[in-house]
Amino acid sequence: MLKGVLLGLLASTRILAHQPESGPAHPDVAEWQAQAERVTIHRDAFGVPHVLGRTDADCVFGFMYARAEDEFSRIEQSLIGMTARSAEALGEEHAISDIMIRAFEVPARAQREYRTMPQEVRDLCDAAAAGLNWYLHTHPDVTPTLITHFEGWHFVAGSYGMHVSIPSFLEPAAINAEGLIGILEPRAPTEDPLEPEAGSNMWAIGPSKTASGGTMLMINPHIPIHELYEAHLLSDSGWNISGGTAYGSAITPMFGFTDHHGWSLTVNYPDILDLYTLTFDHPEDPDLYRHGNGYRRVKTSTERIRVKRGGRMDTVEFTLRKTHHGPILAQQNGRYIAVRLANIERGGLVEQFYRMGKARTLDEFKQAIDGGQLVFHNIMYADVDGNTYYVYNAAMPKRDAGRDWSVPQDGADPGSDWLGYHSIDELPHVLNPDCGWMQNCNSSPFTTTAEDENPDRADYPGYMVGRDRDDARVPMSRGILSALEDVTFETWASMPWDDRARSADKWLPVLESALKELKGNDPDRASAIAPIVTLLAKDWDRRITVDSVEATLFMLWLEATAPFRGAPNTTGEMLIATLEQVKSALEIKFGDWRVPWGEVNRIQRPDPATIPPGFTMPASVFDDEAPSLPHGGAHAAGGQVWFLMCAPDAATYIHHPEQTTRRRYGVHGHSYVGLIEFPPAGTGDVQARSIIPFGVSRDPDSKHFMDQAPLYARGELKEAWLRRADVIEHAVRSYHPGDDQP
Repeated sequence: MLKGVLLGLLASTRILAHQPESGPAHPDVAEWQAQAERVTIHRDAFGVPHVLGRTDADCVFGFMYARAEDEFSRIEQSLIGMTARSAEALGEEHAISDIMIRAFEVPARAQREYRTMPQEVRDLCDAAAAGLNWYLHTHPDVTPTLITHFEGWHFVAGSYGMHVSIPSFLEPAAINAEGLIGILEPRAPTEDPLEPEAGSNMWAIGPSKTASGGTMLMINPHIPIHELYEAHLLSDSGWNISGGTAYGSAITPMFGFTDHHGWSLTVNYPDILDLYTLTFDHPEDPDLYRHGNGYRRVKTSTERIRVKRGGRMDTVEFTLRKTHHGPILAQQNGRYIAVRLANIERGGLVEQFYRMGKARTLDEFKQAIDGGQLVFHNIMYADVDGNTYYVYNAAMPKRDAGRDWSVPQDGADPGSDWLGYHSIDELPHVLNPDCGWMQNCNSSPFTTTAEDENPDRADYPGYMVGRDRDDARVPMSRGILSALEDVTFETWASMPWDDRARSADKWLPVLESALKELKGNDPDRASAIAPIVTLLAKDWDRRITVDSVEATLFMLWLEATAPFRGAPNTTGEMLIATLEQVKSALEIKFGDWRVPWGEVNRIQRPDPATIPPGFTMPASVFDDEAPSLPHGGAHAAGGQVWFLMCAPDAATYIHHPEQTTRRRYGVHGHSYVGLIEFPPAGTGDVQARSIIPFGVSRDPDSKHFMDQAPLYARGELKEAWLRRADVIEHAVRSYHPGDDQP
């Protein structure tokens, strides 16, 4: 987050009192029990909950209860953070996060939004709270970290995580001399050739590409692989959605599919945050800042958070200052800087995700996303009516297109004020391209489909699209999809596990040339490394498989040369020297350079209790002596679809200062894989398969802690049922929330 940006606020805080912990609230047990009786949870062989309820709210009640059985602490952790209570739970080093969330008024905004949202959406929030409260009531052995009674507005606050994650795109610089607040500077685009490829993939093909005449969708978000949860919700009112959610507090799937349509998300980089320098020059009132020909008054609020310090709990008081541009979060060269986030004043994400899943037509789906409540993320869609649709989705402010919005604006100039928001149809989008395919891999909206069917860059203001460059996944995806014909569902379901190392065709000839150059300069050295170059360039089938020695050599060499490979000053000697280092490192770590990829590349699930708060797993949590599985995936720089990033960091595997293991372990990549076929309306049922990396439970003692991992490691999928009859037929355990069943 913005660690370091708000440190100065702590310097001016005041400890008011040591406060004892509050006692638990008194739940309405009868009401919860009545709702539980209207819900049945069917667990399939992998423990995935299929929640059947009379109403949509009943489904949410059962969904949150089932999730609590599997990952209560993760849900609570998310809600603690978004209600600005991290320091209370985890200690004063987390106070910065709480201050930032208060600066953007998340708890207050969430409570206002909860009170004014449509009743049916508020019912969902109340049902989510009731499901967790019923779980705690029926599991007295579970001790929450902080929250002993959940409320509906908590989940609205949780949805603002999509907003306040945006400032993480800013890099805090040094604290100024006054020790007040850090300086915010926009983060420059990374030049690391590996980093942009640590993202998500989504593909869709239309009726002209499929054997059935239907559409197909691939859902493949890439986030930390320990974060995804999978579930299916089916109500008597017709809500029928299966999919995934992440980061703890969402009460409906964030992406998934229904019996009519499906959608996927990938992160994009729209310009949805602006910085404003403020001028305080009023001769009499220091709380007035200049705007146009006059002044506006800063709104000042006194905030309090509880902070855990050793064995005691303190209450800390601090002051926040807010402008019409946003909260004041920085100071630079004696001027204060306010930060404005898109859509923070509107919220609405809980309702948007719900409406996305309830839509029955493309028009209804577009209406659901038109408010920009999902403040960033590309969206790709397919349905039974033969539609495929992509949009570079964002809560995109309208601005003066003649300004340079990449730098702080003069907050006194009314011309820098936002002018409302763009509609969904004003954003780059593609609908039913004639070529029959579309893709997005965190990539430019202008390379979504065939060249002549993409949005025209000239049609959109410069501020609309942020990082506008593609990595190796884009030409790979475009090449695969453009060549498809008469695709069956079986073929489609195999495509996320494509193990071809396409980049070998580009880089192995370069390595051969480097060897040829070395032969003229140092024949003995060339003779020593030549067998490995020959093995890679001549003998290898160029597939990344667990038993391939060549895959090990190529991937480690490719990753280790990433910082300089292809640069103008790269020499053949540098490429050969890196291959020699890879060989030497393997001999040191494994006793031989002939090491199969599956011996090096593994997946392991540490006990979640050992993973520090946050979204990543540090290398220190892995253990070569603990159970793990060989994995055929590799970094997308290799040019294959099957994606996995590992700890230690792939690019520095050879000499990683924090490495405590011989092997590397997956941390980021295929975190949910969903392959869906939507047949033409009325011709059959939706077919779907899915997988998550480990299992639905975070309990190491549960049989569902690692039960999907063997399939995931082999590149296989499991069935994902939507029909009620299929759910009941394949259920291995069925119960009402709170039933005392094993």
